[in-house]
Amino acid sequence: EILARTALLPDPFEFRGIREYQGFDTMRSINWLATARSGTLKVNVHEYTASRDVIVLLNVEPDGAFYEEELLEEGIRIAATLCDNLIHEGVSCGLVSNARDIITGETIDIASGQSSQHIQQIQEQLGRLDLTRKPEAFAPLLLQHGFSTYRDPVLLLISLNCSDGICRAWSDCLGRVHDGLWILPRYADRQDRLPDTEHATLCWEVKRRAR
Repeated sequence: EILARTALLPDPFEFRGIREYQGFDTMRSINWLATARSGTLKVNVHEYTASRDVIVLLNVEPDGAFYEEELLEEGIRIAATLCDNLIHEGVSCGLVSNARDIITGETIDIASGQSSQHIQQIQEQLGRLDLTRKPEAFAPLLLQHGFSTYRDPVLLLISLNCSDGICRAWSDCLGRVHDGLWILPRYADRQDRLPDTEHATLCWEVKRRAR
């Protein structure tokens, strides 16, 4: 089970309760904003306040010619768990994805919110993604989305596609938004390429299913 807890402060590095992640810590204790800024996993040891919007960006474009269904499904699971835990901790959260809705055929853009109805909307939407349809190109989608309506937004990008175009769009986006983290699902037994970016990246190792 993926356990994630995001607790965001205006400047978490002034908060004395943040420390380096250790092996005995759970994913629930991770401070994703501090992790995004530092490039290494950071953990909170006390309670916190949440005053910023977090936008989960889910890119379902495969990286190259190979369709990695397990990794794409893991990306969806990460997005669902992040949104669920963020909202339950009182953090306003939104979802953007280039995947197609199986009913409407449209891409996904759910504004930030933190009600129980909001998390239900996000979970239902993630359950309606149609991975058999070609997704919209992610780099243009990212560049077109200004994120200007969000409160000092933090971006959590889930993408196994590390193309040059997406890396450039991500860097451009963070030049305007400032805080973000790229979460890269990849198999634990395979060293895939990493995003060519100076910004923080977290490799999320996935064990292959038994065949």
